[in-house]
Amino acid sequence: MIFTLFVIATGAELASRLEHLLLQAQRRRVEVKPEAVDEAKTSDEEKPAVDPKDPALLWKTETLDLEPSQFDINKLSTKTQGEGMDYRMYFYYGDQIVSPWHDIPLYANKENKDVHFLCEIPKWTRAKYQTATKEKDNPIYQDSIDGKPRLTAYGDMIFNYGALPQTWEDPKLVDKNTKAKGDNDPIDVLEVGIKEMKSGEFAVVRVLGVLALVDSGETDWKLIVLRTNDRLAQWVNNLADLEREQPGTVDAIRTYFTMYKTAEGKPENKFGYNGECKDAKFANAVIEETHQHWRMLVHGNATVA
Repeated sequence: MIFTLFVIATGAELASRLEHLLLQAQRRRVEVKPEAVDEAKTSDEEKPAVDPKDPALLWKTETLDLEPSQFDINKLSTKTQGEGMDYRMYFYYGDQIVSPWHDIPLYANKENKDVHFLCEIPKWTRAKYQTATKEKDNPIYQDSIDGKPRLTAYGDMIFNYGALPQTWEDPKLVDKNTKAKGDNDPIDVLEVGIKEMKSGEFAVVRVLGVLALVDSGETDWKLIVLRTNDRLAQWVNNLADLEREQPGTVDAIRTYFTMYKTAEGKPENKFGYNGECKDAKFANAVIEETHQHWRMLVHGNATVA
């Protein structure tokens, strides 16, 4: 079947639209339900690149296909159920349930590199909420230790903590500087604005820099970002601005992640790049790399370990 697309747009809009169409085509190619595959008649080359039974892809029986230029963050809402270990927060776009990891576009504005940030743990709190990467629809839940809801033992978060959608740190790839593999999760984010966010809240953020934490032998990137509607945003566009307007922020973050596991009797963490906080250009390259790893997870042959 041949489709003809007539587009009147700028070069950037056309490139974005073509990328979206390609992504849709890739999804249609790999989203095959188990009953649609006849193992006896299908060669290895013809089998879907991703196993539809993979827990990470339970959400993929149908895809919302939210195009970044059409995505409206104000249409997102959440519903919660259960308490304690059974607590789950689910995400909706309008009246349709969505995955906060897979269905929300990474970029809010790809030209200026603004991205969507999901807050899991609000600052000044310590309940260890995180995205359930192996559950259908990827709700937020509270992590546990010894069968009890987990709290951050080192103390309250000093930033809004969460992740970027449509990113993944591949545990099979080793960073050439840290000499450590990825941590098998969406990339972590520290939002350093003035306002305390809510767990499950999405926001558009500006990327300022990144630290290369090495945690339990894994590369665990820590992005430093600022909400574009924060009161600091009119003055802070980079790490130097952040140090001028909010002195000591990066040092406090570095100290927090160096020490936070010592409260559990574990050794101090280390950092790649001699602990240097890399700038926005470097951070954006890391984001794009983890976005491509996510594409491989969804459309290629990678799996969540």
